Amino acid sequence: MNDRLPRRRVLLGVCGSSSATGVHGLVELLREHIAPQVIVVATPAAVPFLTGFPGPVTGDADWHSGQSPLHVELARSADEFIVCPATANTLAKAALGLADTLLTACILAYPAPVWFAPATNRAMWSNPVVQQHVAVLAARQHRVLEPAPNPSLTDGVNRQGGGNPAGVACAWPDVVAALLRHYIDDLDEKGHPE
Repeated sequence: MNDRLPRRRVLLGVCGSSSATGVHGLVELLREHIAPQVIVVATPAAVPFLTGFPGPVTGDADWHSGQSPLHVELARSADEFIVCPATANTLAKAALGLADTLLTACILAYPAPVWFAPATNRAMWSNPVVQQHVAVLAARQHRVLEPAPNPSLTDGVNRQGGGNPAGVACAWPDVVAALLRHYIDDLDEKGHPE
């Protein structure tokens, strides 16, 4: 961890995508460049991808364990909130205001813009419904990062047996960390959000 970092806390939402297997690297980058404390909140679909994750993962089981409103506590405690990887399912729930998981309830309870780093295949990303949800989130001042062309587990597979064009996935962890660092530096310099 960088000792010069301000005492920030990042809430990292993780959705059920094969990209979730890279979350450990993102957490390390966030701790090194953004905030000393990163709290990971996973959807039920993300949990299988986080097997062997070296830190605590908060999920729906914790939400339903009888604690006070965990989603409110987590949302209030975070200085920054990023969902990476953000699946089309979670983008839709966030756009529609659905809160059936701890993560989506945190998104609704968070009082500032949330960063979303989508992870979908190219066909899903270009689907008009997904683009409509992205537009709704952007109109609400959330920040949806443009996914980078990256390999997807669904690349090269379709019903006819032919190959799909390159998939898209969430931006590489270093890109996400760099964008957040730039945003935070800008906030510190201006003293207020953009």
